[in-house]
Amino acid sequence: MRASPQDYESLVEIADTCFPRDRERGGMEARWPHCFDRNRIRDSLIFRDRGKVVSHVRCVDQQVRIGEATTRDCGISGVSTLPEYRNMGLMSRLLRFSIRFMADEGYALSDLGGDRQRYGRFGWESAGRTWLYTITPRSAGEVDAPRGLTVAPFDPDSSDVDETFALQRQEPVGVERDRELHAMLLGRLGKEVWVCRRDGEVASYAVVECEKNCSIDELAGTAEGTHSIILRLLKDGHESVTLNLPWNHPLNYLMLELSRSWCVTYLRMLRILDLEKVLDDFSQQLEARYRRIGLSGGRCLSLAISDEDRQVDLHFTDAGMQVEENARRDGCLVFSRRDMVRLLFGPGAPDIASRLPEDQRFLASILPLDIFIWRNEMV
Repeated sequence: MRASPQDYESLVEIADTCFPRDRERGGMEARWPHCFDRNRIRDSLIFRDRGKVVSHVRCVDQQVRIGEATTRDCGISGVSTLPEYRNMGLMSRLLRFSIRFMADEGYALSDLGGDRQRYGRFGWESAGRTWLYTITPRSAGEVDAPRGLTVAPFDPDSSDVDETFALQRQEPVGVERDRELHAMLLGRLGKEVWVCRRDGEVASYAVVECEKNCSIDELAGTAEGTHSIILRLLKDGHESVTLNLPWNHPLNYLMLELSRSWCVTYLRMLRILDLEKVLDDFSQQLEARYRRIGLSGGRCLSLAISDEDRQVDLHFTDAGMQVEENARRDGCLVFSRRDMVRLLFGPGAPDIASRLPEDQRFLASILPLDIFIWRNEMV
């Protein structure tokens, strides 16, 4: 069933029981405040036994930026079952319930983290492409340091909230947020936030999680400002700084210069809930890439997920692209739900999902689609 307001404390309790690492570091509610919202308690799906919440899945509503457009994504969080109720099939039933819930609510995509084999049975697949950089004092020393900037801890009681929020709103990626959510995300327990100023104005900020090493989990602002923050973290004694960046982020060139090593990895596990909505939301990316590769004339293709009776037709022309859903017919490209994720979102080439017909080979030049969520806002 869907949770009710009186279940809130039980949901916090079951999360702390099932995630002991976070409990020992201050508790799930303080470390993941964006996943615990009393006002959206009905988006928590639960099993009760004699009034007690024993299994839980949280659905977090997210509008994810994809350039000038957005896509509606449901983040899956707090997947937990009390130890004495495990191996009874409760979570499998909750996940299936969550899929129906998300479809009814009109989501295009769902994302989560965890074991790929476990969640793959329900249609989620590792996807998205992101650069992962590792920067050390030695590698950073190969590049001249910027001058005229100062780095200091974030002050939540100052204008830092508004100035960093303004920078975040300029980013073409990440989750849409208001000022309240922005302040909440920058105030998460276990995170540090650093701001870099030039002439008194915030030029960049970074949300950092530090244990033995240091990871930057969110950033925004200028290249020089980000560079200065990284140097400050290394100066404080951290052995290395790691960070993930979107595929086409303007800071990639600087990070390639600063890094000791880098690799391309997947972003998150994704599940396609509504193929037509996904392709319509990403139509600007598809149109721009189709034009960029210089193809002339029109091309059409039809895609379908194997367990659905509908197909989505894509019509590419010199003027743009149209997306429409129709009854399934012979001749469309049919993929399993996980293979469709791999086809559209990679991180590898489309042929990894399945060998494409000769007349559809142009897809290899316009896929995979790019989507990105900062680690600090993941659920």
